[in-house]
Amino acid sequence: MQDTPSTSGQEALLKLSAQLSVPMDTLRSVLEIFYNEYKNFPDRTATFIQNNDWPALLSSVHKFKGASGSLQMHNLRAQLVELEIKLKQGETVSVKDLQPLYQEMQHVINCYQLASLSTHSAL
Repeated sequence: MQDTPSTSGQEALLKLSAQLSVPMDTLRSVLEIFYNEYKNFPDRTATFIQNNDWPALLSSVHKFKGASGSLQMHNLRAQLVELEIKLKQGETVSVKDLQPLYQEMQHVINCYQLASLSTHSAL
């Protein structure tokens, strides 16, 4: 599944549910957990960068990469893979460098209406 469906959030959720072969209620629960875990990723990464805590940043990126891959969020995962490689090679990054990643995160949130999943237990 592409991360940029030209469908409504509900239709995107239905497609993802079918692709992952999970019931819609289960998918909503998983996506809510995903959203709640990673919605503050930009703030956490900014703190890690500010504190030059590259091991913590690498760990956070690695976990996020796995979660996004499990949910078929290909574009998001690809950016996280790229970031993880840079960090493993000892490169430093700035918050500005992560703006495309943050934009892709927002796209995923919008695509699957993840913020509304967190505030309402059902769509």
